[in-house]
Amino acid sequence: GKGKPRMKKKKKKKKHSTACQVCHTSYVVTLKGLDIPYAAFVDTACARSVAGLENAEALFRHCKSRDWPCIMVDDHEPFRFDPGRRIWSEKAMIIAVIWGGIVVVLRFSIVAQQVPFLISKYVFKRLATRIDLDDNELEFKRFDNRKEPLHDLPSGHVTIELVKETDEPP
Repeated sequence: GKGKPRMKKKKKKKKHSTACQVCHTSYVVTLKGLDIPYAAFVDTACARSVAGLENAEALFRHCKSRDWPCIMVDDHEPFRFDPGRRIWSEKAMIIAVIWGGIVVVLRFSIVAQQVPFLISKYVFKRLATRIDLDDNELEFKRFDNRKEPLHDLPSGHVTIELVKETDEPP
């Protein structure tokens, strides 16, 4: 005989989400004692750059007070932090930064939860950078190997400064 009829398995739809590890630190003090009010974690585990609403609004206000190029736009991207439920961004921040003397335009999706600025690995790949953790610097291979300092935090994370007090708006 044929035995039991076989049931077809339904294919599960893939859910589109981004996994990032969250560290609830908004104010950055480096191991060398530097205070960096507007820094981003060099988070190569993130698929997209993201920030929490509170941190994004603080940087946005700072940029506007300095006439620094920065805008908020509509956004709708899914994120998943740890094994929790998926959350959606409603806004994104587009900001110019100056790294190694080069003007770089970044886009951060903004989520309601408390999340520091996290820069995805794709930003660094697109810029053809080399992350040198031994010398704590970001090297731009396409731009005459210009360099931008990275900073170690007591938590073990690595950050890069977004808007420096010494830089003039581009």
